[in-house]
Amino acid sequence: MKIVTAPFRDGYVWRFSDGGEKTFTATVEDESFFNKVASGQVALSANDTLRCRIVETQTLAAGGLTKETAIKAVIDFVPGAKQMRLL
Repeated sequence: MKIVTAPFRDGYVWRFSDGGEKTFTATVEDESFFNKVASGQVALSANDTLRCRIVETQTLAAGGLTKETAIKAVIDFVPGAKQMRLL
C-alpha cells in the first residue's frame, strides 16, 4: 500500500492507498518501524510503499457498522522513485 500522509505524533492515524481511488486510515502499531521513522533511519517521501501485516476489526453498534484498521507489522519498506538533481 502507498503512504498518503504520515503524521509523526502519537495517537494520529496514517492515511494509505491500496491502489484504488479511495484512501483509508490506519494506526501504525509496529513500534520498531515507527521508531526508525522517528529517528531518521527511514525517511518517508511521496510514493513510498509498505508491505504490511494488517488487521481490520469490524464492530456492529447501534449507529451501524464501523471498521478500524491497524498496521501490526511492516514487513518491507520500498522507497518511491526519486527525481535526480539536474546539473
